[in-house]
Amino acid sequence: MKNNHWIASSYYELGYRSQITSSLGAKIDVARNELGNVSQITASRLEQENWAAKIQYNELGQEIERILPGDVISKWQYDVTGRPKHHRITPHLSNLQIMHMFINRIQVKIS
Repeated sequence: MKNNHWIASSYYELGYRSQITSSLGAKIDVARNELGNVSQITASRLEQENWAAKIQYNELGQEIERILPGDVISKWQYDVTGRPKHHRITPHLSNLQIMHMFINRIQVKIS
């Protein structure tokens, strides 16, 4: 505890963290699939809107997709030995945001 603030964790029986809370009102819930991999993270703070990320894995337990707030999607591809080969992030951008990037000469590969 520092400056009278604290962070606490709760765990599943197998030792995986299931929830994190703080004295400042933060609450993070961690859901896991049958292999113990994180499948969803949901965060909230007091009366603010929840934030959630959903995560999917392949049959080897490697992360293949993460869906983040704002419809941002992160996808991974792996080579035959299991090493990361390609990582694509698909942002959900408005036409105004794309125009702003073009005007400021920001080079971003948008799918």
